[in-house]
Amino acid sequence: MAREGTIDSYWHVALMGRLSRFTNAQGQCERIKNTPFPRQVAEVGRIFSWIFIFLLPLAFSDKPSVVSGMDTSTLSIIVIDWLTLAPIGALVCWIFFVTERVSASMEDPFEGDVNDVPISALCRSIEIDLRQMASCGVPPKPAEPIDQSLY
Repeated sequence: MAREGTIDSYWHVALMGRLSRFTNAQGQCERIKNTPFPRQVAEVGRIFSWIFIFLLPLAFSDKPSVVSGMDTSTLSIIVIDWLTLAPIGALVCWIFFVTERVSASMEDPFEGDVNDVPISALCRSIEIDLRQMASCGVPPKPAEPIDQSLY
């Protein structure tokens, strides 16, 4: 465009600066995509979630035990308390388990899975907008969902 004279030198410098920032942003996005997620973070979170799930039923009772006053062993009291209070804690534990599983499924948002960022659709939308603003060629059709998922 600069050689053809359709833009002056000021706009040429501004356009080159914009293209340079686009290139830098693309490189940053590629570095984010290729940076591995530390497995220790996910494993520690999973271990703490399971510890919480197994110990939570014991926290629901204000009394020392459901079977207090009976002649039973400490282990029997713990087992009876856990089995008595487990249905109450099951709902709360289920919420923590689902939260942990959702966070595990979101570890890699750029892998092209159903729950990932629809990066192809976003790029297509940007391309359509840029072509319409610049009146440069025929803009392509927007990305269509595949099996009700936009990739």
